[in-house]
Amino acid sequence: MDVAITAFASSRQLEELCSALQRLGFRPWHQRDGCQGGGAGMELLYVAGGQDRNGAIGDLLAGRTRPFDLLVAGRDLFQVDSLLDHAIDFCCWPVDDLELVTRLKRVERLRIDRPSEDAGSRLSGDECRRLNLVGRSPLFLQVVDRIRRLAPVDANVLISGETGTGKELAARALHQLSPRSDRCFQAVNCGAIPENLVENELFGHVSGAFTDARRDQAGLIERAHRGTLFLDEVDMLPPKAQSALLRFIESRLYRPLGGREERKADTRIIAATNADLGALAARGSFRLDLYYRLNLLNLRLPSLRLRRDDTMVLVDHFLSRCESVYGRGRKVLHPFTRARVAAYGWPGNVRELEHFIHREYLLADSPVIVATPFAGESLPEDGGAIPEPPPASFRQAKQQAINRFESEYVRALLDRTAGNITRAARLAGKERRAFGRLVKKHGIDPQQFAAVR
Repeated sequence: MDVAITAFASSRQLEELCSALQRLGFRPWHQRDGCQGGGAGMELLYVAGGQDRNGAIGDLLAGRTRPFDLLVAGRDLFQVDSLLDHAIDFCCWPVDDLELVTRLKRVERLRIDRPSEDAGSRLSGDECRRLNLVGRSPLFLQVVDRIRRLAPVDANVLISGETGTGKELAARALHQLSPRSDRCFQAVNCGAIPENLVENELFGHVSGAFTDARRDQAGLIERAHRGTLFLDEVDMLPPKAQSALLRFIESRLYRPLGGREERKADTRIIAATNADLGALAARGSFRLDLYYRLNLLNLRLPSLRLRRDDTMVLVDHFLSRCESVYGRGRKVLHPFTRARVAAYGWPGNVRELEHFIHREYLLADSPVIVATPFAGESLPEDGGAIPEPPPASFRQAKQQAINRFESEYVRALLDRTAGNITRAARLAGKERRAFGRLVKKHGIDPQQFAAVR
């Protein structure tokens, strides 16, 4: 994270501030009198009391130095009143670690969430396709823009969202748009690693560390040096691995299993979870300090039901991919199937939709795909045959829908009344003769309902 701090402080206060920043894992540096130099990491602009404060303020307001983010000053803020409108946030001495990290997170969030002044800075359609970011709904475009803003900020990111919303795709996009894009992207599902092997997977081991360890083996953190490590289902990490990961995030140092010396790695951590990690931390199921470290920046992915406008866009994208991968020609969904797909809730989100399209593409014998029932729907009573799609005519399709409703409604009332037409008609609010015509119209035998009572 690159944050510029302007501190109106004494030498002792400045030393305390630098120490606090170092405890929080930053690399502070400073120059006096508002002069700033180049360099990465935390930037600390120091203006000492009694020196050329007015000159430094004048340079800041005139835009001759880098704009700053956080103003740290004494309780007597009238001395720096002219700077308050130019800072994202401010705090007063004394500043403890908790307040400092809270302010820094708020500054980073507000800085990232600012509306872009340059419309050309948004990702182009070609870039989105290259990154497999498919969609056009306003909510999805907000996510894409946030990915663009988070990518160049060299800080940990926590991605949250339901299963199947594309958390790994978002992590890969963050990596590809970052200065680390030419380096390695390592992904691991923490829930898929046996508990006794997690640390070995992350940190590696040296020869002789345990039985069958015949040679050194690099862990994921080492292989992702100067790149990105993606920890999916991070909430599944066992407590010991959480502690080791926290120490690495704080110091960038780790020790392979069986090793005597610590090693250093410059690895960006992107974690993902479909659980409420904050709630888990509050209950003690996940380390609270690790949660704060991982959640320095966050990205929330919406479910597909919240971006329904993207459903058919994704369908066409997956059909095009199937055509390219399987080489079975162009196929389309029948209009009736498209309507069902658009109306379905997709509890498994984009992943469920993708698997559905791939399956139906491969099973379809004709260029027009007719969908099988979705999860949770009952199969037809004829043994599970795929129902014939309705006619293309609106009038015919409407009549077919009415007939289906009438049949299901009449059957439900006869089942409730054990086949008694008189009672069923009374419940329906219709005359017995009119209800009897509906029974006859749909070929329903009332006796079949009486037989099951």
